[in-house]
Amino acid sequence: MLVLLDKKYYHLYNEMAISQIDTRIFTIKYNGFCMSCNLCTDNCCKYGTKVDNISFKNIMKNAKLLESVMKIPQKDWFANEFIADEHYPGSKYVRTNLNEQSCVFFNKKKENCYIHELCFNLQIDYHELKPVVCCLFPLEFSHETLKPAIEFEDDDVRCIGGTLSLYDGVKDEVAYYFGTELVEELNSLSKYDFDDTKIISIYSHKN
Repeated sequence: MLVLLDKKYYHLYNEMAISQIDTRIFTIKYNGFCMSCNLCTDNCCKYGTKVDNISFKNIMKNAKLLESVMKIPQKDWFANEFIADEHYPGSKYVRTNLNEQSCVFFNKKKENCYIHELCFNLQIDYHELKPVVCCLFPLEFSHETLKPAIEFEDDDVRCIGGTLSLYDGVKDEVAYYFGTELVEELNSLSKYDFDDTKIISIYSHKN
């Protein structure tokens, strides 16, 4: 079910907005704490990811250092072409290539992300380099809608069925990218029972 929000909430870079949410972000449960979870062996990284143009530029500023750690040439990191899409920071994105059936930036030995680890070692905010798609997982956005990532729609994850809602798992990330005002409205919406057969009107939370 889609619920219209009180207003449009714009992204940190003001190039995209969230105006409605898919209520399954509250009703689908998973184990959460992806960075410290050993349940799925990072199954969500097996398809690679979409790197927004702003993250891409910041990654390339640190490319030599990343390359020295990854031992994979820069030329093998990304697809050949960018895809124009106004819903992404920088208005376009590029997909990462795969390496050994996982995202090229996935460190199989440590089961972590090379980008996230680099940010930790350099003591910089991981949001500067890590793609917004990765930071918001298990949520995603398109056409002004915040919704479950496609992996959860396709039941292609092992962590589904835990006790934490998809939204609660990345609430802080939503606040970082779209502001605390959005989180306040989502916190209010999350109190409704969207699994009830007498589901609320899409406008009832505004009354």
